[in-house]
Amino acid sequence: KCGFTKPPSQFSKQATGLNGLRADCKECHKHYTHSVEAVASAMLANQRKKSVQRGHPPPAYTKADLLSWLRAQPNFQMLFLVWAAKGFPTNLKPSCDRLDDYKPYTLDNLQLTTVEKNVDRYYQDAKRGINTKTAKAVLQFDLSDKFIQEFHSLSAAARSVQGIPSNINQAINGTHTQAYGYRWKTKDA
Repeated sequence: KCGFTKPPSQFSKQATGLNGLRADCKECHKHYTHSVEAVASAMLANQRKKSVQRGHPPPAYTKADLLSWLRAQPNFQMLFLVWAAKGFPTNLKPSCDRLDDYKPYTLDNLQLTTVEKNVDRYYQDAKRGINTKTAKAVLQFDLSDKFIQEFHSLSAAARSVQGIPSNINQAINGTHTQAYGYRWKTKDA
């Protein structure tokens, strides 16, 4: 891409490439991976992969549509410049987060953020019980099997008794009969 003839050591390995090497040199590849176009390509590829994992339809928009959407976001230029100025760390890379995690990727269900803030929001939403797709509800009973309350996750139940999730999980799975003075069950059990 740069037009210079370079020795093989300046090219990364690629099994499907000519002579087992990439077509672009390491410097050209590095330059591309830190471009707006590469960020959009990576976002779209990740969104397609995550859609399959979640059983959602893939995004109906193209890379060009996503690029237009990104460039129209008032904070995109600043996020991109900060990411570049800090040396392109993964945690500061611009990222798309779905506004409603229960809906598929659509341009009107996206907000622009960073990888770090996207991941943090996921964990904070799970902790608060907003996003419970991967959690199992846990029921708390006294030792005479009287129902006390329901928690959206094992971690939430453990926090309520200042305990450790694994101890409650052992009580649920029958390894122990109780934990922290209570009996525990999953909601579906």
